Amino acid sequence: MNILKINYLAVALFFSLAVSHNSSAQEGKISINKDPRVDQLMAAKKELNKSEISNGRLRIQIYTGSLSDAQKARTTFNGKFENIPCEIVFETPNYKVRAGRFRNRLEADKFLTEVRKEFPSAFILTPKKSGN
Repeated sequence: MNILKINYLAVALFFSLAVSHNSSAQEGKISINKDPRVDQLMAAKKELNKSEISNGRLRIQIYTGSLSDAQKARTTFNGKFENIPCEIVFETPNYKVRAGRFRNRLEADKFLTEVRKEFPSAFILTPKKSGN
């Protein structure tokens, strides 16, 4: 009985080696055809992402709420800090007033102390990280 098992195992091994020797992996080539406008679209998306993160600089948000109050806050800010850029951004459902583009946290913190005298709820925004 042991001899029968050994013979069966030997035959199975022989056939499996014979079959695996003759088989081979598939080889192929992939070609990708893309519309040339895809590159233009990717470049446009990259530019859009750059503008969304303010070129990687810190901002100070001074107001969140209605459009009329946002315009008042921007006017007040521009009257006190003429040399600092300030803009109104709409993020559903509120308008937000954001100011400055600071290279590092130290600059932003220093300016924030001045801004909080007029806008006590102001805070520093950290830019979004871009995946591109």
